[in-house]
Amino acid sequence: MCAWSWLPALLVTVAAFDNVLAVEAQVGSCQRDVCSWRKQLARDLVGSSSAGALFRVTLLGGSAPDSRGKPSIKWNRKPHGVYVFCSKKLPAVMIQVDGSLQVDALGISPDEYPPPVLYTSASIYMEVCHNTPDQDLNVLAKRFGYAVSAQEAETLSQGIKTPEDVLKVHR
Repeated sequence: MCAWSWLPALLVTVAAFDNVLAVEAQVGSCQRDVCSWRKQLARDLVGSSSAGALFRVTLLGGSAPDSRGKPSIKWNRKPHGVYVFCSKKLPAVMIQVDGSLQVDALGISPDEYPPPVLYTSASIYMEVCHNTPDQDLNVLAKRFGYAVSAQEAETLSQGIKTPEDVLKVHR
């Protein structure tokens, strides 16, 4: 086997996901009369495998009284990093919280909605992987060919301790 035989699979994996940096601020979730906002400052490919492509994304968060019209967003002083694994096997968003990795394993399928606690992660995922934030996730799942149940995603995410561990996921 050629030492470079993995290269075509890598190129197809990375090319399958849009790598267009979103330049406009995106609304996250709203509670009462306050909405969270975010904008991507940077996106870097960390690695890829036959399971998907792992990106480190730098986000700047903020908040505004509501999401209608042109809100006056109060931006945080410092950005934060998240990892997004663009994968048809294990779609996931990961962030370091208090020294450990929080893995939001996303069930994405035409028949299943994520729980409200994962809405922002699902929106970030679709923004990073397909440049389509805040659209109907079930419609996007059908358009992009996702069929991952929440239970399957959760099972596959067990044992992930570092973002790079997702590159070893096997179905």
